[in-house]
Amino acid sequence: MPNDLRRQVTQAMHEEHMATLELLGRLEHSVAAGGNAPPDAGQQATRDLMQALISNLEHEVTRHFDFEEQRLFPLLDAGGKSELSRILRHEHEAIRAYTPKLLDMARRALAKGLAANDLDSFRHYATALIAQHQAHMQREETEMIPALEELIDPQKDWELWNGYGSV
Repeated sequence: MPNDLRRQVTQAMHEEHMATLELLGRLEHSVAAGGNAPPDAGQQATRDLMQALISNLEHEVTRHFDFEEQRLFPLLDAGGKSELSRILRHEHEAIRAYTPKLLDMARRALAKGLAANDLDSFRHYATALIAQHQAHMQREETEMIPALEELIDPQKDWELWNGYGSV
């Protein structure tokens, strides 16, 4: 994973990836430690995790993914990395497929808790999302970010950085 980034936009992407990986680790631990009981909405740790998950999923599959697809992937395409951008787009689609169901379950877990019969479904969607998202961010960290570091000049970095909030 990159640790000496020169561009503001790649640094922002990296920081968001690290925050998401930390959250996914918490979710993975919660799923593994939960046993046969669904997430307990009465516990503050569960409430904090579900709120963070909801916020992250809403952010990741909208602004972050949209920014990458609209602004960064075209740079990869123009820089001869179209196969990488094609793979990343496909991974975004796969992650988006899990998001609505998991968001619904996280909202229900936060509001009133999940029913015991929802536990297997919650585990399935959470585990699938964790695996897909971790692999995706690993690819972005090891392939996309280094490529963008080389493709983006300081002027383009400034333009991207200033436009990040408008996507």
